[in-house]
Amino acid sequence: MNIKFLETFLSVVRFRSFRLAADAHNISQAAVSNRVAALEEELGCRLFDRTQRDLPLTAAGSRLIAHANTVLKAYDQLKRDVSGDAPFNGVIRMGAVGTFVTDIIPRVSKAALLTVPGLRLSLYTSETVELIEALRDSRLDLVIARADQAPPQCDAIDLCTFSLFWIAACEQESVIEEPLTPADLATMRLISYSPTSRTHQTVLSYLQVPEGVELSISHSDSLATMISFLKNGLGAAPIPAVAVLEDLLSNALQILPITTPLPDVHYSIYVRKNQDRRAIRAVISLILQETEKFCMNLPDHYAIFAGSTPPPDDK
Repeated sequence: MNIKFLETFLSVVRFRSFRLAADAHNISQAAVSNRVAALEEELGCRLFDRTQRDLPLTAAGSRLIAHANTVLKAYDQLKRDVSGDAPFNGVIRMGAVGTFVTDIIPRVSKAALLTVPGLRLSLYTSETVELIEALRDSRLDLVIARADQAPPQCDAIDLCTFSLFWIAACEQESVIEEPLTPADLATMRLISYSPTSRTHQTVLSYLQVPEGVELSISHSDSLATMISFLKNGLGAAPIPAVAVLEDLLSNALQILPITTPLPDVHYSIYVRKNQDRRAIRAVISLILQETEKFCMNLPDHYAIFAGSTPPPDDK
């Protein structure tokens, strides 16, 4: 009996969907259907009632659940005994800037449920400076934040590059016909990151505001809050397009035409040099995998994957 068939069966049970099970295992829906069909043929019985939309289990399918879990646990124990690896049971405290919370972090969490069953992810969202400080003080185990911020006691792993765009509500600036210059933008209502953040300092440099000129600008250290302000027509903001893809597609928000592009933002994964790496490395691998898949489905001018190999174990 193929172990993967049992894993796939349990995923279909969990999600009650061949499509969601396929997404969880990064295979096609047809492959999930074939695995379940092969398992049914081997056992000589139907496991799901395919005539029902929510795929209820048959009596045989219900009986298989406990046996499948027993076999998979025994198989995991076999692998650990042979390889010498002890199972990981515990929490990984992960910090991330807001850009990664909507799409990539949920994908990582979903993949972790399947690949590291004993792992639980606890997520903390803030700006880069606060995240790096929390990592350095051992309040976090790993961090996804802007690149080039690692203190000497931390390793940095290249992750990706996201492009910044000036974004506003569609109804707010619909009369714009010519690309906006930085000087034009400086006359508009703007929404930006906290005044002490590196990104906001980059924005000020971009706008080239003459001394004595006061900007009409609101600040927030929460990307979600900035996006909410945008949707309510409270100004334009420098936002990675990847953070508002659905709003751009639905025409709730738009990318403003500009004469001068904003600087790209580069991101890294940060970990402390002296911590136990086994579980951390598993999470890093998942972050790299899911970020690469995310970036591959987007235009290069939105996102570019730049992942590298995780640092070697210190132990």
